Amino acid sequence: MSPPAPSASSPTLPLWPAGVPLPARLRELVEYVRGPGPDQFGDLELDNLADDFLVAYFGKDEPDVMARFPRKLAFFAREGGGGQVGLWMLDDAPSDRWPVVSLDSEGGMLVAGDSMEDFLRVMAGHWNEDDAGSFTGDERFRAWATGIGVQPYEHPQQRLLELNPATLQFRRWFAQQKRDIHRALYPDRSLVIDVVPGVSVGPIRLGAPRAEVDAALGAPKFASWQKPTTPEQTAFYEAVPYVVETERATTKVTGVTLYAGHYIVRLPDGFEPMFAPEADAKRWLSGHAPDAGGEGLQLISQSLGLSMSLTTGHGRFHDPSGYRWVDGLTFAPAPAA
Repeated sequence: MSPPAPSASSPTLPLWPAGVPLPARLRELVEYVRGPGPDQFGDLELDNLADDFLVAYFGKDEPDVMARFPRKLAFFAREGGGGQVGLWMLDDAPSDRWPVVSLDSEGGMLVAGDSMEDFLRVMAGHWNEDDAGSFTGDERFRAWATGIGVQPYEHPQQRLLELNPATLQFRRWFAQQKRDIHRALYPDRSLVIDVVPGVSVGPIRLGAPRAEVDAALGAPKFASWQKPTTPEQTAFYEAVPYVVETERATTKVTGVTLYAGHYIVRLPDGFEPMFAPEADAKRWLSGHAPDAGGEGLQLISQSLGLSMSLTTGHGRFHDPSGYRWVDGLTFAPAPAA
């Protein structure tokens, strides 16, 4: 099924994937945007997905992997900053139960509704100025949505917060697809990074001179924003996920940071902290470090030389009452006894 053909005066409509059923609510949205008035709904507009969107924004280091990404995302709208909004085509759900996801041009991912119906209820919701954002409709949109039987949320921001676990599920799924493709293309390249806190991160020995790291990973590139007088120096290595901090005077490795992606970080007991919900990460840290604690967006143990960075989907990252998960890890040498 495809959207109705546009008239000469209608806005550009998205090219819908062949053979993919069009949810009834999305068809109604297309007809609404094609009608008289503005050709947008909220800050979004119906638009084609650029062929190279996923490769350009999510495959900068490995474009060959993203070029083979499974066609399980059917995009139908574009955000002002260049991001895309579309349907996550779950294998075990009918099209009217496919979640609505947002992928922005900075690599961010969010679930904005557990279905098109849910998404329209959010868009048509009663927003206050402080919470309004990309998924905010106007009075005209609310009147249209109500007219077709969509019930606007009284507290749409709260509904988005309830979708944060779904955002984590989507991010895990996205990473797993990349892992599967990577393993098929490069079966001899491991995606597992074994870490011994305070001692080593993959091939990097914490506290070692940078020359040892360069010998293992190749010549680094250095952070352009750091001045020659900065006590520490940040190094990046091609085709690997490590961000290495060294003491400029001695070149000793003072920290290694990893960010959430398709690599698996594995600790000695098998725990995989990346994408772990905050409660699970706290439980692990408390069980392995007597000085385990938290501060803002960080779960920290100085005795392990470990810092876990937390993020969320919708809402404020610093709100400890929200649903958060680990999306960054920094490892430092264990303190001297």
